[in-house]
Amino acid sequence: MMKKIIFSGLILVILFLISFCPVVYAAEKISARVIHIKGDVEINGVKAEVGGAVKENDRIVTGRRSYLEIAFGSSLKNNIRIAANSLAVIKKISSKEIDIGLSSGKIFSLVTDIGENQNFRIVTPVAVAGVRGTGWTSRTDGDESGFSAFENHIFVQGIDKAGNLTKGAVVRGGWKLNIRKFEFPERVGKVSWKEKREWKKCKRILVRNVKSFIKKEAEKDEGEEERFEREGGRLEKIIDRSDSTIERNDARRIDERMEREDNVRGGEISP
Repeated sequence: MMKKIIFSGLILVILFLISFCPVVYAAEKISARVIHIKGDVEINGVKAEVGGAVKENDRIVTGRRSYLEIAFGSSLKNNIRIAANSLAVIKKISSKEIDIGLSSGKIFSLVTDIGENQNFRIVTPVAVAGVRGTGWTSRTDGDESGFSAFENHIFVQGIDKAGNLTKGAVVRGGWKLNIRKFEFPERVGKVSWKEKREWKKCKRILVRNVKSFIKKEAEKDEGEEERFEREGGRLEKIIDRSDSTIERNDARRIDERMEREDNVRGGEISP
């Protein structure tokens, strides 16, 4: 009798674990979808499609005058644009971290809703840039990488010959950092007015495409219309707030303000 009770108990425990584990696993994953495509873009050698899911280890190649936009999470609040002539790999997508590998080319990133314990990083062969929520660009040719922060700040670490991360640099909004292979991230400079205009244009198009994608999804399910209105309004507010300084000031006044606030230096080198 005792053996039967023990055996029955073990069966119940095993059934509980089998039913519970998939739930835990699903909670660790987050969605990522293609929201917009321009030109020739391939994912794993196949032509990319709007609405398609993006998964870990997916290899993305963009052609000349082409780009791909991806939104992460059910609310589509964290977005990237993989620019023309780029090669990127989705390294990690989970509730704890999102890692995008950029072998060559350029990525625009707009991260507005990152969890308290979640990391969002762009990984190049030269350095790694991580954020808690900001807008920035990452570029690399494999031997040198550049990171330009437009909103809030980013944290950049170099990669040494052994593949280990080096000391890091905090790059504030309005500043940029260039780093060569096996160097420490110390060469900080100001973002040019041309880069600011490029970022502003890219961001507006990116947000417009997110809204368009949400609307199309809502049309498939009328019950989603309220969500579209809510998310669309929220995205517009984010853009209006972040662009207000640029709208009110010309390039000269913006640069003067950054010089006063950052004391002519935009990076803080940390051990």
